[in-house]
Amino acid sequence: MRVEIKGDDEGSVPDLLFRVAQEKRGEIDMKANKKHVAPMPEKKHSDETKCDEAHAFRAMDGASYRSVVELANALDTMSDDTFYYHVTEQKNDFCSWLKEVFHEEALADKMLRARTKDRHQIVMLKHLLEKK
Repeated sequence: MRVEIKGDDEGSVPDLLFRVAQEKRGEIDMKANKKHVAPMPEKKHSDETKCDEAHAFRAMDGASYRSVVELANALDTMSDDTFYYHVTEQKNDFCSWLKEVFHEEALADKMLRARTKDRHQIVMLKHLLEKK
């Protein structure tokens, strides 16, 4: 599943989160259910802004992420070893990066309570949708 921010008024945040959970469980095939939606003019959100390479998040597996959207998308394919290296009982490197680089204190605080990859991705997706 890839997170994309589009100007789509179809469904509420809870509906979208429910569909994300269903897709993760394999209950629906999103490709079969896609509707054609006229593209909206491209909007730039602070979450789509990429930081410079010097401030990119560097994961233990060698991957680097320069935006909130890139990190949210990466959680789909990130190994559990990598994720749990960065998220432990003592630390959450993702939260620290979001606070320091993007000044996203509210998002980081919500992510501190999320302990799994799926919960992190849902929190990030909800945040990105609310910022639209």
